This record gives sequence, C-alpha cells and structure tokens, in this order.
Amino acid sequence: LELAAGGTLLLKDIDKMPPHMQLKLLQFIKSGSFLRIGGEEAVRADTRIIATASASLQSRMEEGYFLEELYYKLNVMGIEMPPLRERMEDIPELVQAFLREFSLQYNKLIPKPDKDVMTALMNYDWPGNIRELRNVVERIVVLGDGGAISVEQLPQGLVSELQHDNGRIEEGDIFLKARLTDQEENAIIYEALHKAYGNKSAAAKLLGISRGTLYNKMKEYGIKF
Repeated sequence: LELAAGGTLLLKDIDKMPPHMQLKLLQFIKSGSFLRIGGEEAVRADTRIIATASASLQSRMEEGYFLEELYYKLNVMGIEMPPLRERMEDIPELVQAFLREFSLQYNKLIPKPDKDVMTALMNYDWPGNIRELRNVVERIVVLGDGGAISVEQLPQGLVSELQHDNGRIEEGDIFLKARLTDQEENAIIYEALHKAYGNKSAAAKLLGISRGTLYNKMKEYGIKF
C-alpha cells in the first residue's frame, strides 16, 4: 500500500484473501491509513484499489468467506468479465497473439496450428480461462520445433470429444437478415462455422442468433460441419 501511494494497487484473486487480511484491507479503505508490521504509528497512503476475483465475490460473501462490508466497499464499480467458454470466438486471435509472444520469447519460429488443433481448442471448456489457454500455447511453443502444430502436442486432458449440445430457440433471437436469399444465408452460416472451427456456440455468436436457431438453420439447409 505504501509503495503504491499516489497510484493504483491491483489485488489479484482477492476471493482467496484470508479473513484477517480482509479485515486489515477494510480498515485501510475506511481510514486511509495502516500499520506497518511491528509498527505502532499509522501510515497514510492515498492508494486506489482494484481487485480481481476468479470466483463470485457475492457468493463468497453469502457463504461467509468474505466480509460483507469489504465486498460493498470494493464493489463501487464492478466489471464482469465473461469466462472464455462464453466468448469462444476470441480464441483464434488469442492463440495467434500468444504464439507470437512466446515464439519471440524463446527465439523460435512462429508455429502454425492445423485445423484439428483449432477445433480441439474451440471445443474445450477452459475452466482455467485465458491463463490456461496461455499456458497451453506456451507449452506448445517450448516443446515444438517451430513447424506445424498437431493434436498430439496438446495436453491429453484437453483433447476430448466435441461437445454436441442441442439448443432451443429463445425469445429475443436475432435472426439472419430476411432479405438474404437461401443461398446467401447458407453461405454465411457455413462461413461462420468455418471461422469458429465447427464450434456451434461460437458460430451462433458470430451470427447473432441462438445455438438453437443455428441448429435449425443447419438442419434446414442440410449443413453438416
């Protein structure tokens, strides 16, 4: 806090902060001062706090693991970042960015993932979110020779059967533009599926429709992907 005086302190994974530290942080936010370890004199610091959490802080508070008052003190402006599994369309760009980053770091040629690799990445749930994706890409670069990336280079737990969830049409679906011909609509759907490497959820997001609508359209046009 003292080193960050006049600036911003980022506290990562604050949902894992021990209760006694939560209390100390709350006292600082309320008073603007703190005691050094072993100190007796209060030290003032004008420090802005930004906190991130990998779990729902509200749930942690309701379960009794996070101080209620601290939760409301921190939650002045909350930004919810959807998990990677809910924005799968971002994966191709993230993969390319991480491949460039780690190839430069380890002085290697930038490898190129084949279609099967991208299909596997697009159909994995990513419980560890972007951190997990970043670690997987770093592993690929470190163990690879700079050539094409194959499925065999992916972690065993990541390669699994593609998920096929049957969706349903929900209210508020944004349908493909009515002025399109069947042929044009067919082509747009196929292109979205191609960009999403066959991931139906990501393709539906690209099209602005629900997964259920996408399945119906695919059935209507006889699209198999």
